[in-house]
Amino acid sequence: MVALLLVFFGGTWRYLRAADETRGIPVGIFRIKPKLSVASKYDDNLYKHETNRVGEKTLTITPVVQFSTHWKKTAFEVNYRTSLVRHEKRESEDTADHNMGAKLTLNPTRQIEITAGADYAFNHDKRGAPDTTTTGFDTPPDDWQETGLNAGIQLTHNRLRTLLDWDYGFKEKQDLGHYWHQVGLKLMFALAPRTSLLTQTSVKDIIYENTSVGRNSRENTIQAGLEWSGAAKTTGAFAMGYTQKAYQAGGGQDDGAMTMTGNVGWSPTTRSKLNLTTKREFNEGGATAANYVTTDVALGLNHQLRSFLTLNSNLSYTLNDYSSNLENDVYKGSLGFDYRFPRWFTLSGTYNRTNQNSNTVGSSYDANDVMVTISGGL
Repeated sequence: MVALLLVFFGGTWRYLRAADETRGIPVGIFRIKPKLSVASKYDDNLYKHETNRVGEKTLTITPVVQFSTHWKKTAFEVNYRTSLVRHEKRESEDTADHNMGAKLTLNPTRQIEITAGADYAFNHDKRGAPDTTTTGFDTPPDDWQETGLNAGIQLTHNRLRTLLDWDYGFKEKQDLGHYWHQVGLKLMFALAPRTSLLTQTSVKDIIYENTSVGRNSRENTIQAGLEWSGAAKTTGAFAMGYTQKAYQAGGGQDDGAMTMTGNVGWSPTTRSKLNLTTKREFNEGGATAANYVTTDVALGLNHQLRSFLTLNSNLSYTLNDYSSNLENDVYKGSLGFDYRFPRWFTLSGTYNRTNQNSNTVGSSYDANDVMVTISGGL
């Protein structure tokens, strides 16, 4: 498959453009957008281990194909993505991840929008990621599968916008599978053309295939906030509220936490953009058999030196607080650049630094990696 993609791109190399400028190939009612990226990385702590550091080089090949079509009141999109990771010395760490999805959008009137989608993923855990247990050198990363369906409707009447959505999914990891279905309602009231008050609520049921696990639960969430655009050169949205997690009789201990989502972008100049994101949410533990609350704050800066050269940097802090009393504080920082060749491809370089502090012996670590990526598309 990879060889065929390389041959395909090799034969059409003179038509390649920077990945974010792809126009696609018209085929009947569809427009096909093939993309390909090749990344080389060196990681000085592959296993994210506290004391036994192992450096390794990896090569990642990621082909992506997108089919899309758009009529006056209907849009349809299908995409497929594969990520092939190959290690120089440790073949047991090699992975092949696959993701595919489809989305349909209908606009029967200017006041109504209907969406429906489906997704499938077959992925592997990343070393050092939350809710992972494979820390041994001879144990390959766990794989997991996830399938999802979703639908939604948006109604607009004068200053009031109502969004109703439904989500269903199934995830299986280490022979432990669970379903979930969620219904959400969001109301937005426009205070001004670019400013709206919002309130949202959702109910999520989580059901395990193996009833003996005793972890079936229901999550109730309610949040309120504000969404705006253009004020003081900023755009953003922020919502804060509370999530209550209640287990069925005989299950775990009920829990609750303040939750929030936020995103603020500021453009002090036409060439610079500062972006602040924050999130606090419940996560369903799998391998660790413990749910956990993730609190995440990230700050990113992009500056365009030239039309073809962009510099970027990111800082983030994440706290994963498990119901089992495990706590991991993760600090990350990165520096990078994107160099876009006209009508050809994009060359990117990134340095990443990660430091995790844990209250559990052996779970703390630090790691550095450098990655160079070449990407292009039609």
